[in-house]
Amino acid sequence: MKRELESQLAAAEKAARAAGAIIKNRFETDFQVALKGPGDLVTEVDRACEDKIRSILAETHPEIAFWGEESGSTDRNATYSWVVDPLDGTKNFVHGYPFVAVSIGLIRNSHPILGVIYDPLRNELFSAAEEAGATLNERPITVSRTDSMQDAMVVTSLNSMPQHRMDLVSQACTYCQGVRRGGAAALDLAQIAAGRIDAAWEWSLCPWDLAAAYVIITEAQGTVTQPDGRPFDLHSGQVLASNTNLHPAFIHLINQ
Repeated sequence: MKRELESQLAAAEKAARAAGAIIKNRFETDFQVALKGPGDLVTEVDRACEDKIRSILAETHPEIAFWGEESGSTDRNATYSWVVDPLDGTKNFVHGYPFVAVSIGLIRNSHPILGVIYDPLRNELFSAAEEAGATLNERPITVSRTDSMQDAMVVTSLNSMPQHRMDLVSQACTYCQGVRRGGAAALDLAQIAAGRIDAAWEWSLCPWDLAAAYVIITEAQGTVTQPDGRPFDLHSGQVLASNTNLHPAFIHLINQ
């Protein structure tokens, strides 16, 4: 790994762990909750985590722009930018449901090159950098070897959506071994890299849900595209990620 990228990865891991400590300390306690939009929650913990992450990253890499879910972007035209979800799974956090994470990605010209996703309640740190492989708690990880849809465990959104996408969920329940949704998009996607989930697809995600996950999955030898098979686009909000073996089958299922 290049020394500069190694330094950036270390900073992202440090920031993720620091924010994770805040999340773990405040989990199932009292905190302020507000609405950013219909059904879109934000807590004082989200903001505290983002402030902590931003401070740590700025200490070592002040030249890199910062784009956080809560504070927005310091420079949308920057070549390099951190893309941060300080508390992935805010609704879970509010309800005391233990599936939350910190997600920190680094993009170069909108292409993710580094990713860290930290689950503080399980103390699991998913980490990857371009051409350096993916790890979980410093141990190398790869995607599953599942090559049959009927043996596949998959993740997809269960929110309100057009009828044809709801029908797809029903089909997945029929053709796959199981359909799941943890409610924290980046952490859901990280499970593919660890070989726990075989495929996932979504249509309404944000860059901070996708940036870190893209690097971690691809470095774990998975494949990430848009649901119709077009190349991955950080800004499209659409994703199909799989263990590579199953990618053609899921492109067919989703687009038939």
